[in-house]
Amino acid sequence: MDVNRKELSAIKEALRENSRGMTITELSKAVGLNRHSVAKYTEVLVAAGHVDMRSFGPSKVYFLSQRVPISAMLSFSSDLIITLDKDLRVKNVNDRFLEIMNLSREQLLNKNIKNFHYHTEYILDLMPSIEAALGGKDTSVELFYQGRTGDRYFVMKSLPTVFEDGETGVTLILSDITEKKQAEEALRRERAELEIRVKERTAELEKANEKLKAEIEQRIRSEQALRESEEKYRNLVESISDVSWEIDSAGRFTYISPRIKDMMGYEPADFIGKTIEGFLAPGHARDIIDNVAQIFADPKHYSLQETHVLHRDGHEIILEANGTVLYDDGGNFRGYRGVIRDVTARKQAEEAVRRAEEKYRNLVEDVNDWIWECDLTGQYTYSSPKVYDILGYHPEEVVGLRSIDLMAPEKAKKMAETIVATQQGGTPPQMLEVELLHKDGRTIFLEVSGKPISGEQGAVIGFRGVARDVTEKKHIEQALLESESRLRSTIENVNDIVWEMDREAKFTYVSPKVKDILGYDPEYYLGRVIVEFMPQEDVPHFSEGFGRIFANPRPYSLEHMRMFHRSGRILSMEVNGSPFYDENGQFCGFRGVTRDITNRKLVSVKPGIS
Repeated sequence: MDVNRKELSAIKEALRENSRGMTITELSKAVGLNRHSVAKYTEVLVAAGHVDMRSFGPSKVYFLSQRVPISAMLSFSSDLIITLDKDLRVKNVNDRFLEIMNLSREQLLNKNIKNFHYHTEYILDLMPSIEAALGGKDTSVELFYQGRTGDRYFVMKSLPTVFEDGETGVTLILSDITEKKQAEEALRRERAELEIRVKERTAELEKANEKLKAEIEQRIRSEQALRESEEKYRNLVESISDVSWEIDSAGRFTYISPRIKDMMGYEPADFIGKTIEGFLAPGHARDIIDNVAQIFADPKHYSLQETHVLHRDGHEIILEANGTVLYDDGGNFRGYRGVIRDVTARKQAEEAVRRAEEKYRNLVEDVNDWIWECDLTGQYTYSSPKVYDILGYHPEEVVGLRSIDLMAPEKAKKMAETIVATQQGGTPPQMLEVELLHKDGRTIFLEVSGKPISGEQGAVIGFRGVARDVTEKKHIEQALLESESRLRSTIENVNDIVWEMDREAKFTYVSPKVKDILGYDPEYYLGRVIVEFMPQEDVPHFSEGFGRIFANPRPYSLEHMRMFHRSGRILSMEVNGSPFYDENGQFCGFRGVTRDITNRKLVSVKPGIS
């Protein structure tokens, strides 16, 4: 379209003088042109942004535009702006574009953009967007520019443009998004680093969690085994017909078990508050009193102490007593506790098991570790305050020492070999059990784990780790083994047969003493019932009474029962039994003691259960 600039200027001047606006007819009269020409010229001016049009009903009224011309706006924009005509010649460009591209205005104006050889590779990449805008379509692309002022990122908008003369072109607006891109890249790197740290921390936590779960499971199993062992052996030992007692520091009885009535004919209340002197047989009183005075003067455990006492009916009884010294929390002597007839080991074992259980529980409930750091020579460079609770040293006393300085010589030699191997490039063990000496000379058992510390250059400069005091655990395990051994030894050395049977009256345990008394090994009786070892003529009467006991479980005493010896002889036996139950209160069977009374030459009576 060939547009006359003079006519365009005349139309704009007419509109400037008529700020209230003019119709095509009014403009035609004002400039002396026909309506058809005026309509075309106003369309060009509207497209170029110089004139605004408003509709009032069917009429269109034109006003001189109050908008700032694009040529003026270019200088105020922080974006890079360049306008091209339809032949891709540069029509206008702002200062920001020239600054970033390091070009002068003379190098660009009226030049075809394809001819700038320095930027040819970038222009070729942008041509599809420019051509789309020339075709009337807005486009937006992201581009990377590597120029003399540095690397930059832009979002380029290609906008179709109509100039004042009605010719079409394109305006390119490049918005600098370099800072955004840099921030996004920094965020991406931080996110990647964070993901790595999270994965590493998660792995550490999972490993620690698995280790903790294993420790808890092991402790639960140990506690369960401890409870079951204690319950089993306590019940077996308590089935023995012996008497337990306790006296204070003045020798007065503060406790005696109910079995004393069966043994001496007295009620327990007859002993409380009294000394043993009132029950001694006259012929032995002086010696026993002297022995009592001696053990009170120099308190210590004693066993198999022969004591002659009088039964309530006046006959003399010889007892073997075992006593254990008692101390209060302050370590002061406060009396004795013991048993009559060789059950000291059981009492001591029960007390040891109780204390071991308490210590082990406290250990589980209050686990605290010692944190440490050392250099490549094994010299401590840091120690947490917990070292005082574990080894008796303040942290400042430990710093500068090596672990081998806190060990016995034979242990230190082995640890020194480990340190040398590590210094020569070996991998340190993940977990070590070491023995360190407490400041007071005691041996402390520790589980130690550690990992290398790397310096700025990545080289290993030392180690950091955790030491856990497992001394109590070691002692508990040893005490458990010793107490179980003592309890088993007590039962197996009792002069009577200790046994256990299930709810079907089948033997599940028989102590070794059975071989001395009846001639058979304990295994011979397991899984079998008592009537298999009795004379046939005794079975009906025995079974009737035994059936009542099983129907209504309760403690029983069988004063006389006949059983076969392996040799075929028939022995007279005395039996005492008590029912036992599981943790839910369900009847499980009987535990008891069988004693050979053949040599008493008692009058033969029919077997029966009371």
